[in-house]
Amino acid sequence: FNTEYLLSQLPLAKELSIEDLIALKHEAQAKGWIADDNFVKELDNGLENAQKHLAREDSVNCAKELQKFQDKVNQVYEKTVEDQQKGKRRDKRFVTPDGYTLLNDGAQSIIDRLPAKKK
Repeated sequence: FNTEYLLSQLPLAKELSIEDLIALKHEAQAKGWIADDNFVKELDNGLENAQKHLAREDSVNCAKELQKFQDKVNQVYEKTVEDQQKGKRRDKRFVTPDGYTLLNDGAQSIIDRLPAKKK
């Protein structure tokens, strides 16, 4: 429900940008959907790199950075779920289902709209 609410707050006419994704990531951290300042900085660095590639009209490397972002989010999310299933305490670095959905889907929507990759 919370993820849907956040996504519904985005202007309908405007498609999600990398800057929007950065802002959503920080909202997710504030809501406790992702944690660990170092992890958030890693994610920020990847998104900033993606933004730089996009500014140079390098959609291939932009997509690669966004994929790395998704991979990091997914890896931490899977560990979070695994630990929860085993009854372990939540690690300081975690991603909740809401955080995963928001960040993964946001990154994918940007990847899907990138200009066609040159062969």
